[in-house]
Amino acid sequence: MKLNIKKSKYGFSANYGADKTDGTKVYGYVQVGFRKDNEPKITENQNARIFIKDGFLSGFVSKGTELKPKLVVLDYEVIEIKDNQVKEVSKVNLKPINDETVPF
Repeated sequence: MKLNIKKSKYGFSANYGADKTDGTKVYGYVQVGFRKDNEPKITENQNARIFIKDGFLSGFVSKGTELKPKLVVLDYEVIEIKDNQVKEVSKVNLKPINDETVPF
C-alpha cells in the first residue's frame, strides 16, 4: 500500500478526504506510528510517499473518550520526499484598512 505521510511536532500522520452527500468535502487524518529506530528520515513539515510492506491498524483513546485509529508501520520503503511550500500572499495592491469601517 502506498501512503503520503507528513511529520509534525506531534508525530507522523496521513491525510484523507471524503465527499458528503450535499457535495461538500470533509478532511481528516490518521496518525501513523513507526518504531523509534525505523522512522523515516524527514524533517518537520516535510511530506514523504512510502510503500508499506508490513503493518497493522490499531487505535488509541484521545484526551476525551473518543477512539481514534492509528496505522502502525513495521516495514516500509520511501518512494519520494517533498518539501512543503508555504504560499505567501502577494502584498501588491493592498489598501490600508480604515478603522472606522471595520465590521467587528
